[in-house]
Amino acid sequence: MTREDRPVIDEPVADFAIEELFLSRTDERGVIQSGNSVFARLAGYEWKELIGAPHRLIRHPDMPKGVFHLMWETLKAGHSFGGYVKNRSKDGRYYWVFAVVVPVEGGYLSVRLKPSAGVLDEVVKLYRRQGKAEAGGMTPEDSAKAVVQAVRDMGFWDYSAFMGYALGMEFTARAEAMGSFVPPGVRQFHEMGDHLGELMKEVKQVQDSFGRIRNSPANLIILGSRLQTNREAMKVVAQNYGLLAEELLRAISELAEGLEVLLNTAFDGRMGYCASFLYREAIEQFRLTEPNRETWGHEKEVEILVAALKRFSDAAIGGCSQIGSEVGRFTNLANQLRRQVSGLAVTRVICRIETAAIREETSGIDDVAEQLAIFQGELEQSLDRINLACQGLGTRADRLRAA
Repeated sequence: MTREDRPVIDEPVADFAIEELFLSRTDERGVIQSGNSVFARLAGYEWKELIGAPHRLIRHPDMPKGVFHLMWETLKAGHSFGGYVKNRSKDGRYYWVFAVVVPVEGGYLSVRLKPSAGVLDEVVKLYRRQGKAEAGGMTPEDSAKAVVQAVRDMGFWDYSAFMGYALGMEFTARAEAMGSFVPPGVRQFHEMGDHLGELMKEVKQVQDSFGRIRNSPANLIILGSRLQTNREAMKVVAQNYGLLAEELLRAISELAEGLEVLLNTAFDGRMGYCASFLYREAIEQFRLTEPNRETWGHEKEVEILVAALKRFSDAAIGGCSQIGSEVGRFTNLANQLRRQVSGLAVTRVICRIETAAIREETSGIDDVAEQLAIFQGELEQSLDRINLACQGLGTRADRLRAA
C-alpha cells in the first residue's frame, strides 16, 4: 500500500502525553536515519519500516506543501525552523506537533512537542485555506509566500517572528501543564515582543507620515514659480527643503533597516533560548529511555543532540548579548533622525518669513508649511514613543543577560 492509498481517519492518536518529546533525524534528502521510541509509537510503524524511508511517510495530506517549502528553504539556508505540523500514523489517525528542526552534520534533526498553547486554532484555519489554494493550482512556492503573508496579517513581522512567538507560547504552556519551572528568560523575551511590536508600529507611522509630505519640495517649487515677487527666494527655500527631505528619507530607511536587524536578533535569541531547554530535556529523555538498538549507535545520536543543543545555546547567549548592542544602535539612529527633524522647524520659519513679505495670494504655500508642521509634530511624538520602547527593550536585555 502506498502512502497515498493509506486511510485518513479524522481522529487523533490517543496516547500522546504533554510531557513527551519525540525526535527524528534525517539525511539531507529527508530520509529517516534515527528517532526515539515515542516517534515510532506515534507513527505506528516498526523500526524496519521507518529507517531508510522518506520522512514524508508520516506526512498528513491536510498539510500544505507551502509549509514544507518554507521549512526546506529555511533549513537549506542554514537556519533553524519551527512550525506546526499535522502527521498521520500508519492506521490513518492524526497527531499535531510543534517541530523545532535544526541542520546537523549530514542532515537535519527535529524535536517535537505536543501543542497546547491555543495558537494551533488559527494555524488550522490557515492550513485549511492553503490546502484549498494548492488544490486549485497554487504552487508550493506561492503557497509559502501566502503563509508568510498570513502571519504578517496576524501582526507578526515575518515568519521568524511567528516562529519564536509560537515556540515561546508552547514552551510555557507545556511547562505550566507539567508543573515545571518556567525559566525567567521566557517571560523576558515575551515582554520584549511587546516592545518590538510598539517599535514596528511607530516606524511604520514614521514612514507613513513622511509619505504624506514627500512631494512638498516639488510642490513648493511649483507654487513659488507662480509668484511675481520673491520667486527666487522661495525657490531656494524649496531646494533646501528638498535636500532635507532626502536626508530624512535616508535616516528613515536606516531606522527601518535597524529595526529589521533588531527584530531578527531578538527572534533568533528567543528561538534559541526556548529550543535549548527543549533539546536539553530531549537529551535527558533519550539517555534514560532509549535502548542501544542495533539500528544505530546510541552515543552517536547523543553526540548529535548535544551539538544541536550547543547551537541553540550559543544562539540564545549571543542573542541576549547582541540585543543590548542593537538596541543602543537603534536608539542612536532614532536620535539622529530627531536632530534632522529639527531642520524642518527652520524651513517652516523661513518659509513664513518669505511669504509674509509677499503681497500675493500664498495660501498654497501656507498649506505646505502647515503640512510640515503636522509632520514634525507626528514624527516627534513617534520618536518619543520609540525612545520609551527602546528603554524597555534595554531593560529586558539586561535582565536576559542576568537570567
